[in-house]
Amino acid sequence: AGFSGDGARVLASCVTSNARAAATALNSKDAKDLAGDIRDGDIKDEAIKLIESVTEPEESGAAVRGVMFANFIGGSIASAVVNITQPFMMTLPYLSQWGGAIKAGGRLVNAARLLASGVDEASDIGKALKRAENEGIVSPQEIHHLYLQKLALLWSGPFSVAAQFIRQVSFLAAYQTAQAEGMADPFGFAEKAVIETQGLYNAGNKPNAARGVMGATAMTFKQYSIHYLEWLARMAKSGPEGKKAAVLALALLVMAAGSDGLPFMDDLDDVFDTVGQAMGYDTNTKRARREMVASVLGEDMAEVATRGFSAAGGFPVDLSIRMGMGNLLPATDLLMKSNTDTARSLAEIAGPGGAMFTQYRDAALALLNGDIGGAVQ
Repeated sequence: AGFSGDGARVLASCVTSNARAAATALNSKDAKDLAGDIRDGDIKDEAIKLIESVTEPEESGAAVRGVMFANFIGGSIASAVVNITQPFMMTLPYLSQWGGAIKAGGRLVNAARLLASGVDEASDIGKALKRAENEGIVSPQEIHHLYLQKLALLWSGPFSVAAQFIRQVSFLAAYQTAQAEGMADPFGFAEKAVIETQGLYNAGNKPNAARGVMGATAMTFKQYSIHYLEWLARMAKSGPEGKKAAVLALALLVMAAGSDGLPFMDDLDDVFDTVGQAMGYDTNTKRARREMVASVLGEDMAEVATRGFSAAGGFPVDLSIRMGMGNLLPATDLLMKSNTDTARSLAEIAGPGGAMFTQYRDAALALLNGDIGGAVQ
């Protein structure tokens, strides 16, 4: 039912299922042989589990995660705006390792201008971009367009367009960097730059915790923050230029999300406050930090320093709550004496699914109390 009247859906299912079957037939033997060659027992087991995970006919919890995408990201101009900042937040620091931040920024601007004016497909860089599109490097989400109905396609449009744009800009800027620095394989460098700065969101790059329906649901949207931390660590370990790039990345994160947005900052605050309140003190680390900054810089600047430049007022999107890395561990405030909403803390363990449940619970309560506007909001 539903397939007979929808030719595009039938064709999409046929094409994608055959593509997956062909890819599995071409690559599964090599993957199994490589796993078989591993001598370390624990690593061998991990390899076998990884092969089983990526060759499953359907991804775990795909339907539930699709609903969460529609709820949190679909139709959201704010999510698209935040997404567009990624070349500035990640590609700029990464490319600064080859020529410095000013050159990297200039190459990103040139890449954006090139895209806006139209890339000549006959040129060397145009051919490289076309190849990157065909290989899924800059258009990794295009397969979803085969499945989406018109309304769903429109709903996912802002995020999808932004995702493709930032990958294209990052690819072109990296390609130009490789050419300017005299690298032997500009395409390979640009491909790696896109993966390093825009992420690799396939089944093979998921953490073990994200396998299975429960784990995949709870870990939805967490892959970006995991990728960001791993990316920082890789740069910091790569040498002096990498360390400078990591520091620049953290400085840009502070500018966008404030000091509260630094990795694990909220989690550390919760730990200090839980221990302090258990000892009988009225501990509020975040408030104390903000008051200390305000005593030096004033109230307005304290807002900017702790929550980023979008807190200055007049900025249409609050970047701090969307880009901050402060709250990476769930339910760290569960045992805090001042926490009056333990249900919300427990919902964090369920990931976005718990947050979505909490949203609709609050909406239902508002509706029951006659607050229609609040329920819709």
